[in-house]
Amino acid sequence: MKKINAYLLFTGWRYRLGIFLGIPAAVLAGGFFWRCLEVETGFGYLVVMGIIFAETVADRGIFSGIQTHRGYRLDFLKTSPVGQEILFQGLCGDLARRLLTAAVCVGGGRAAQILDTGEGWAGCLGTVLTVYFAEALGLFISRFTRSAILCLYTAYGCVAAGMILYTLIRNIAPPWLWAADTALGLAAAAVSALVVRTGMKRWRGTYSDTDCL
Repeated sequence: MKKINAYLLFTGWRYRLGIFLGIPAAVLAGGFFWRCLEVETGFGYLVVMGIIFAETVADRGIFSGIQTHRGYRLDFLKTSPVGQEILFQGLCGDLARRLLTAAVCVGGGRAAQILDTGEGWAGCLGTVLTVYFAEALGLFISRFTRSAILCLYTAYGCVAAGMILYTLIRNIAPPWLWAADTALGLAAAAVSALVVRTGMKRWRGTYSDTDCL
């Protein structure tokens, strides 16, 4: 709960409305519309693409540029003795929220029978981890810059990576699917730790005049 509360300190109501409600609502509404069109395949790819792209680009409103030399827009935290702890909790809360959003969108779409996630719950978990892993990778890369263009390029690259992983998850034989989920989960955990560690290290480096390597 502390992580989520700290994360909310960095977000405005428009961001919360768009991310917390907008993305899940868009997935469900799009799924029912897709089913009305009587198209049997393809919606899963649209969901994976849309969530990864939206989440990567939306980070520009929160922690974008934190891994640059200047630690963009977060100097105010240096005025508080608990500033570093708030930032750490906020970064962790941000990742937790992204994982929850991916789980709600994919799980809700599967429960409503509008999203094909592959073989059983293993396929559902694999899809959630695919979305989250691609998002975390995108955050790690995009936070090294404040450029909107580079952020978009990063989002496109992560969408492509997500498409490849999603295709693999959908085509892995059931006996090996849980093993693939485990490997993907470990990779996602490693990237998440890297995101938080690098963000904190680079931001602490802004206390001095020298660059943080």
